[in-house]
Amino acid sequence: MTNPVYKEILKEFVNHIERRGSSSGYQIISKASYDNKSNYTKSPLVQSKSQRKVMRMFWEWYEIGSEELEFEIECFLRKWETKNG
Repeated sequence: MTNPVYKEILKEFVNHIERRGSSSGYQIISKASYDNKSNYTKSPLVQSKSQRKVMRMFWEWYEIGSEELEFEIECFLRKWETKNG
């Protein structure tokens, strides 16, 4: 059984690094849904050594929710306690 103090510490740490009310925080997002779909297109030369480049970007991601965070913390602690047990 995992120690509830560890769970609380990890939750508070995530709240600390996210700092939702501040512009200097971080967000935990899924890697699988973060995809840089940038593409560059070059037009013909306008002048000597000049090229026009267009970059189109689309980002979509899922932020971790409270239930997913709880699940990940429990999985981590089980693995950690088994390893350090």
